[in-house]
Parts: sequence; C-alpha cells; structure tokens
Amino acid sequence: MNPNLSKIIDLINTDNFAKAEIEIRKIYNDNPRDFKINKLLGHSLLAQRKYNLALKCFERCYEKNENDYDTLLNLSYLFTKIQFYEQSISFCEKAININSKHPGAYQNLAISFFHLNRYEEAELNSLKSIELCGGLESKNFYEIATELVSIHGDILLAQKKEDEFINYAKKILGLTYDQNVLIKLLRLDRKQITEKYLKNIDEVLIKSNELIRKVDRNTYASGAHFFLAEYYNKIDQQKSEEHYVIGNQLIADMQRESLFIRQKTVNTVCNYFKDLDVKDLVNSIDPQKGEGLIFVLGMPRSGTTLTESVLGAANDIVAGGEKSFFSLQLHQTAKDLGNPEKVKAIIHLVIVMFTHTLSTLHRHWVRKPKNLIDHHHLQMLTVIFAECDQKSWQETAYQIATSMLINHA
Repeated sequence: MNPNLSKIIDLINTDNFAKAEIEIRKIYNDNPRDFKINKLLGHSLLAQRKYNLALKCFERCYEKNENDYDTLLNLSYLFTKIQFYEQSISFCEKAININSKHPGAYQNLAISFFHLNRYEEAELNSLKSIELCGGLESKNFYEIATELVSIHGDILLAQKKEDEFINYAKKILGLTYDQNVLIKLLRLDRKQITEKYLKNIDEVLIKSNELIRKVDRNTYASGAHFFLAEYYNKIDQQKSEEHYVIGNQLIADMQRESLFIRQKTVNTVCNYFKDLDVKDLVNSIDPQKGEGLIFVLGMPRSGTTLTESVLGAANDIVAGGEKSFFSLQLHQTAKDLGNPEKVKAIIHLVIVMFTHTLSTLHRHWVRKPKNLIDHHHLQMLTVIFAECDQKSWQETAYQIATSMLINHA
C-alpha cells in the first residue's frame, strides 16, 4: 500500500480527522478524481461535519462507481444533513438494492421520512434499522446508532404514541444515558423522572470532567445542566436559572466562531446582493409556490426558533422546521464574491434551495392537515397562551425563552 495512504488511514482510524485531511490535501491535486483519495477525504470531512465538502468528494466517488455501497450510504446521510430529503431517499433505495441487511440506509430513510412528515414510513424504517442493529437491547443500537435512538422517539411522539414513547424511553434509559430521550420524557410526563435518572445525571457531570476534548466535555455536561434547569423550573427557580447559565456558558465556551464574525459575513453577503440584478433569480422561482409561506431568518440565538413555535401554535399554520441551507451552503460566500463563476454557482444554489423549500412546504400546506411537527413546542404553547393573562405574559415569555435554549445547545 502507498505509505502516504497507509498513514492517512491510520489517522482516520485513530480519529485524527483534521490531520488526515491535511495529509490527503498534500496528494489530492495530483489526482483529484481518484476514487480512493476522494473516499478518504470524504470520510475525514464528514467526521468534521464539513458536509458540503464531504458531499463533493462522495459525488466524485459515485461518478467512478455507482454501485459502491459505502458511497451510496454516505451520500444518503449527507443529504439528510443538508436537508435534501428526497435525494437522500433516492440514494437509500440504491444502497438497499445492493445490501438490504445493513441498518444504515433504513436509518437514513427514517430520518428523511420523518422530516417529510411521512411518519408511518419513518417508523417502519426505524424499526427495520433497529432490528438489523440487533434490537433495542443491543449496544450496536443504543451506543453506536445514537441518532437513531433519538429519531425513533421523535417518530413516536409525532404520531402521539405517548405510551409507546414512555415504554421506549424507559427501555433506553435502563440501558444507557441519553439526554435527548430523557428531556423528552420529562416534557411529556414529569412523574416519569425517577431518582435513578437524577443520579445518572450526577454521574454524567462527574464523567464529563474526565473527557479530554473540550467539545466532548462541554457537550456532555451542558446537556445535563439543561435537563436539570428544566427539571427544577417549577420546583426551585433559582437553581433552574443557575443550570441554564452554566449550560449556556459551556456552549459559548466551545463555539468555534464568534457570532460577530457570522454577522459580518451575513452583512457582506446582504450588501452584495442588494446591488445585484436579481431578475434572473426571481424569474427562476415559481411565485405561486410561495403563496401563504412565511420565512423566519435570523442569527443564532436571536429568537427564530421561538418565533416559529409561536407561529406554529396557530391552527392554520404548519411549521416547516429549521433549514440549514444558509449556514451550510452560503457560509463561504463572502470570501468568493470576487469570483464571477463562484457567484453564479451560489445564485444557482439559492434558486435550487428556494425552489426545493417552496415545493416541499407548499405540498405540506395544500395536501396535509395540521401535523404535530414540533410536538412539545406546540403542546406547550397552546396550553400556556390559553391560560396567559396580560399580567403574566412577561413571565411566560421568559419561561418559554429559557426552555428554547435547550434546543439551541
């Protein structure tokens, strides 16, 4: 084996993905279409959550070999991450045609169908993936397929299968600590939170101090603090607020990029497009598809999730969920504005994304009744605002805002 490739593989196998990327890029330009090099680079980028760059690598692999299962599986996963769920489904189906016994493609189908509000199909594929992982009690499921653990719970809640979710949550929490499942159980029925679960949280906080990487340490600990903040909300307000503060400090401490840098980038992009002739852009989008749609745009932690939740509480509005397109696809735009070809490609991406988003939301708007998409937000807001008088609105808004912080963590 090529010594350079051997070194790169060793780095990937030991989770040194950033170093692996550096080593791959040293040899990449010599053969930018090489299947093996693109695959290794794709894996290292995917592990670093550089989804769009990883997508390009695996698309090059797909050009070389349309029947490589690993490539198809990674493409299906990456399309879920950039929220192009129809494309993900297509690659899942191709992957299953090659290997119907691997749980990965079924998991990606479950995620895609869930976000398309096709809950019955999502549950069927989720259960199939769990079965192929070895069942609910298999470590291959609850320790390795952590994303599937969370999405299966969401699928049950979205269908109002609350008793099934409670049984599922107890099963999972009896085997392992899962913050996402635990917080949903708390929101659904606080009485289900036992002393054992609270003791597990204390153990999590101790264990988090033993983790080496800051991102792992802070993510693990912040989740526990956010849970305790919500748990103590009606018992001890001061203690609740203390946990919210600690959790948010941990999140802020591991941010890789200042919010002010993001604001500067967004301002640069906006100013550029203010002076741009957008006639072609506007004419490329069917205006009828946007009828009755509301787009909520804003910086992180600026209240966009809360705004969507409030709007979604109305009986005649369906919440479409957060779209990651602008943060993922246009993040580098400000650096490329001097390159006409890249700007043209960016405008094309904008057209594709808006057309895709409008088509998806319009289909849900016209054909589907009100769905319990954001189940805990909708349920909470419906009850709170029904009971809220003029004097208590400020306290109510504060409690909602602090609750929303959990979902930004």
